[in-house]
Amino acid sequence: MNEDRYIIDWCKYCNQGWVEILKTTKNEFIIMCDEDYLAFASPYNYFHDINGFRYFDGSSEIMKNEIPAGWSKYILSEDEIKNASPIEREERRKQLAERNS
Repeated sequence: MNEDRYIIDWCKYCNQGWVEILKTTKNEFIIMCDEDYLAFASPYNYFHDINGFRYFDGSSEIMKNEIPAGWSKYILSEDEIKNASPIEREERRKQLAERNS
């Protein structure tokens, strides 16, 4: 059993929850905030503000080897999750958006 969460950011929209990679009940991968349920089809869409939607239908367990190709580079380390300041998070968002334009 894998209880890991694959967190990519602190939500830039609600500033209250973590944005993580989830697998829907239809076995599709999405990015979603655990507080406001704002979801995106990919990390790229999240960092570029493309087509957000609300997702309320639940999720299923993810194993790290299931994460779609290219998405792992967005996952925060434990150190980044625990110690990143809001300014560091914003800088990381900008770098990811520029690198993946």
